[in-house]
Amino acid sequence: MDIDSFMQEQPGTRNFTGVYNIYSQQLAEQLPDQADNLRLFLCVDEGKIWGGFELGMKTGVLRADEIHIDQAVSFGWRARDSWDGNRPRFGRGCFGEIVLYGRDQVRGTFRNLFNEPLEFEG
Repeated sequence: MDIDSFMQEQPGTRNFTGVYNIYSQQLAEQLPDQADNLRLFLCVDEGKIWGGFELGMKTGVLRADEIHIDQAVSFGWRARDSWDGNRPRFGRGCFGEIVLYGRDQVRGTFRNLFNEPLEFEG
């Protein structure tokens, strides 16, 4: 499906492209000094979600191969951890779910980025 026909079927998806200040209860409890430094960058293009993130000491990229409004889609991620020598982490188990909902809002879960699933919203 090309992006123009997708936009006609899913009005408002371009509203989700941008920078999100996100919140995670888990990170706020475990790393209170990092809680205000959580960002998610999303670009909705060609029927895919492309993104980047800064979650405390973790930075990385993500990609979802489909877009649905108000419905979870799976994404894959790659990341570097500044506390672990900036070694890249990717491959099996590096995934999560994301939901684009409301007007310009996002929520989701990173799996295997930290010891426990990391839920976020923004």
